[in-house]
Amino acid sequence: MEIRKQKGKQVGRLTVTDKQHQEEEKSKGISEMCKIMEDMRSESLKEVALRMLSAGKYALEEIANISGLSLDEVKKLKEQCNQNGGPGI
Repeated sequence: MEIRKQKGKQVGRLTVTDKQHQEEEKSKGISEMCKIMEDMRSESLKEVALRMLSAGKYALEEIANISGLSLDEVKKLKEQCNQNGGPGI
């Protein structure tokens, strides 16, 4: 890597603006990874709720409490199950 002279103070072989850009890109990557992990977590919770719904042994409130989903989300999943004829997992 060559030494570049840009606006800002030179720090080692990278300028301050280069370091700022690297930090911004790193922050974007971390944010994207967090969103992906949250999406995966949400899908896992829905799968648990669907299994509980298909067992037919749990009240909707119990499913919401155990799965961590909201009662509205559990109701929507139940409606989807009823429309599709099964749990869909």
